[in-house]
Amino acid sequence: MNLNLAICDDEIKDIELLKKHILQYTIETDNNITVSSYTSAKKLISEYNNHSYNVVLLDIEMPDLSGMELAKQLRDVDDDLLIVFTTFYPEYMQESFNVQPFQFLTKPIDYTSVSRLFSSIFKKFNRRSGNIVAVSYTHLRAPETPEHLVC
Repeated sequence: MNLNLAICDDEIKDIELLKKHILQYTIETDNNITVSSYTSAKKLISEYNNHSYNVVLLDIEMPDLSGMELAKQLRDVDDDLLIVFTTFYPEYMQESFNVQPFQFLTKPIDYTSVSRLFSSIFKKFNRRSGNIVAVSYTHLRAPETPEHLVC
């Protein structure tokens, strides 16, 4: 599976650190993650419909639009999106529950946190795609007449 991810953070050094950890994770696990990065929440919102992101990593404190407000707008258009907040301020955790985040990571973010996060994400997506229904044919029989055929 290829994971399509957006990172939105006004601090370029935080984006670069996340990208470094994500690259290390993909090398170690052989998973595919495509990363787009934004330093502006408004830019991500304006381009969101042009991409099929599975996951967004959002800083909360940003100058143009807070990550919390960005998450609310994204959640309004995509119920399935996995939202992960990244911040120095854990006091935002309670408020974040309003947008149903997948996880909340406190900065500075280390490789172990990123590895755990993406292991959980891939496990979740593998479960979603692995929903298989088994049907027993021992109790099925052919219809006696064409009128009994249900399609």
